[in-house]
Amino acid sequence: MSRSPLSPVHVVGGGLAGSETAWQLARAGVPVVLHEMRPVRPTEAHVTAGLAELVCSNSFRSDDAETNAVGLLHEELRRLSSLVMRAADAHRVPAGSALAVDRVGFSDAVQTTLEAEPLIEIRREEIAGLPPADWDSVILATGPLTSPALASALRALTGEDSLAFFDAIAPIVSVDSIDRRAVFAASRYGRGGDQVEMLRHGFPAVRISEGAENYDRQHQDLRTENGVEYGDTIEGVDFNYLGQVARLNIVAMAALGNAPASPLGVTIEGAVKPDTTVKWQAVPGAAGYRVWWRSTTAPQWTHSRWAGDATEITLPGVVIDDFFFGVSSVSDDGYESPVVFPGPSGSFVSVGDPAAPAS
Repeated sequence: MSRSPLSPVHVVGGGLAGSETAWQLARAGVPVVLHEMRPVRPTEAHVTAGLAELVCSNSFRSDDAETNAVGLLHEELRRLSSLVMRAADAHRVPAGSALAVDRVGFSDAVQTTLEAEPLIEIRREEIAGLPPADWDSVILATGPLTSPALASALRALTGEDSLAFFDAIAPIVSVDSIDRRAVFAASRYGRGGDQVEMLRHGFPAVRISEGAENYDRQHQDLRTENGVEYGDTIEGVDFNYLGQVARLNIVAMAALGNAPASPLGVTIEGAVKPDTTVKWQAVPGAAGYRVWWRSTTAPQWTHSRWAGDATEITLPGVVIDDFFFGVSSVSDDGYESPVVFPGPSGSFVSVGDPAAPAS
């Protein structure tokens, strides 16, 4: 049944909420007039006139629908044919388990879709006061960057001083005020990464993140826009550097290939005790074992003790709460395996003290 003879719904504000509202109304057969004041009146935060422009983070937070409420909401929106989610998925950029997007591509996709919808009329104008009386249905979706004139009229109508809030209200905590020994820095364990599958199959692996990424080269489709070439192309490869990386990898693999397997079944005990006991299972080819420990803030192992061919050692005065522990296997000719943490490979979950014997 056609509903086009209905009076249009006026949606004020072309951000995420206003754009999605206009889209859903049009899908239901309801005509819409979408009012967006940019570029007639710019705001302090927007830099374009695009609908659904993201002015803060380009992340929609977690996209994990199994364990995160925000991710579950994403999935619900997808099943409701959300325009915002469709555009976000189409312009997604790598961000671990979060849903992050290319700002420009995302905004362009939303605007192009709305402009092509026959039931949506987009008017670039400022609504500088309360909506006219002849508008039968109005939805205000202007957010914290509402036109000052409209915000003033709403305050006068409602008697409220604050009609919106910004989300940048998280407290800032100085790292100097935190005792890092008491903090477990999870470093996104369990949230994806190239190393996860290797760890699950018992291979030692770490993920090293690039601290100075070139976003023109990385995370981009191959294209040229406004004279800028995007994407990872052969011209951008430093072959001298790549050769050095390959040599380093070969040397590292040769050392690992000559080393015995890492110890199995590493456990630690020492809850509410002044000492820590480390145990492990012997592996073929190991002439002995070395036990390592370091402060939870130290980037590298700082202490070690040779255990010979034993499979258990107690470290007097080393409190279990204050250190990370590990064990490596050593061959007759000195080649050493990667250090293994207590617990299953890659889990970073230590095995606790055994239950007290029954009395």
